[in-house]
Amino acid sequence: MFAAVGVEMKLAEAPVSAILEALPKGDMDASLFNWTYGGLAPDPGDTLITGGASNFNSYSNARVDELIKSGLQIVDPAKRQPIYKEIQKIVVEEVPMLYLQWDDWYNVFNARVKGLPEGPLDGFGIFFNGLHKFWLDPVES
Repeated sequence: MFAAVGVEMKLAEAPVSAILEALPKGDMDASLFNWTYGGLAPDPGDTLITGGASNFNSYSNARVDELIKSGLQIVDPAKRQPIYKEIQKIVVEEVPMLYLQWDDWYNVFNARVKGLPEGPLDGFGIFFNGLHKFWLDPVES
């Protein structure tokens, strides 16, 4: 499909460590691997701020940097929301990265399984790291 629009793509398998080393340096144009955005503190600082550890595309925008720093100083999510909406508007207009895949994951559990995470930010890391918090309701006889 990329060839139809003039994009030559060469696929190569690589360990995640090599991907994480190559992307920030600009030695790799794209990658497809399991990376989860979100978590307990879903701020864009690490991925969008200039020099951020997960800013794989080397995105740099002075206004976005300013907004991220401002947003990180505000504890109340409702007060932080307008700042993050402005960040989203800028990023949508500039398109510094393009996600080519988005997976929908469905996990089905028996009704006896209790203690499962329920929040929208409960990614796989939180989910699997919290396995020790799950329990089974006893079977009634």
